[in-house]
Amino acid sequence: METLLYSDTEGEYFLLDYSPSHSEMIIRKIKGREYNIDLFFKAVYNINLNTKLKGINIFKVDRNESLTTSNFADRKYILKIIDSDGFICFIDAGLFVVFHK
Repeated sequence: METLLYSDTEGEYFLLDYSPSHSEMIIRKIKGREYNIDLFFKAVYNINLNTKLKGINIFKVDRNESLTTSNFADRKYILKIIDSDGFICFIDAGLFVVFHK
């Protein structure tokens, strides 16, 4: 079962920061000089991700239905990302938050 958590098919998102020592990752969409959207992931144990994405859809999926096999954090769900070009990737993270700033 897939649950849509976030969707924005416009614009470009890029990997802004990844800190393995803190298990944190930020994907950013810039919407001008004074406004951007940050997608924050915490407790990141495994990633399969392009550094640049055209549009983004983030789903929560059952690990057993995904294409990944590793289970470092022993979580039931992982995050599946699909961009507007159809590229599919996965993030094994315990927390996902969207910041508009």
